[in-house]
Amino acid sequence: MNCCLKRNVFNDDLTVRLEPQQIRTFILTINNTYHKEEKCSYEWRLTYPRDIPVDAYVAGYDETRSQLYVCRHTLNGVLIAGKAGKHSGCIVTDAGEEVYIEGAFEVLTARNVQWVPRHGEDPIPDGALLVGTNGAPNTNTYIGRCGTQNATIVGKIDYKFLRFYYGFHGLERDDCVNHDILVCI
Repeated sequence: MNCCLKRNVFNDDLTVRLEPQQIRTFILTINNTYHKEEKCSYEWRLTYPRDIPVDAYVAGYDETRSQLYVCRHTLNGVLIAGKAGKHSGCIVTDAGEEVYIEGAFEVLTARNVQWVPRHGEDPIPDGALLVGTNGAPNTNTYIGRCGTQNATIVGKIDYKFLRFYYGFHGLERDDCVNHDILVCI
């Protein structure tokens, strides 16, 4: 990224020029000095394939324009976010592949949440909805989505690598540098 410092020789002012991405990253990392009460509410509800609750949070659409919801499931001891559809059940990704959950899984119901744009390895913003932790420090995962492949795909944002991962046609992909993260408002 191009950034420059320039000193004004007439009045000794310092000017900093930032690229748009740097400005957005800087704004996301500022801590508010005033009290902001989060008003969102969310719940992970146990469900089964083909039995998505009517109040499940619609997070995206697949390439056929069918609604996608946020699901999560524990796989190999790790709580993973994925996408759920009324006909497909919950699909998470692990080790480079999509994994279809055949039994029970959890689906997100939420109010007063919004998608915040995120680029590459931007910091996780305050208020991001936590999918879960893997039991060790710095192993949180979050909910992400991306407009790609003629769809708005739901997936996970890994805290360790700060990358967005999603499943598509059987594979785990991480090629969506510009994506959104779900936060409380």
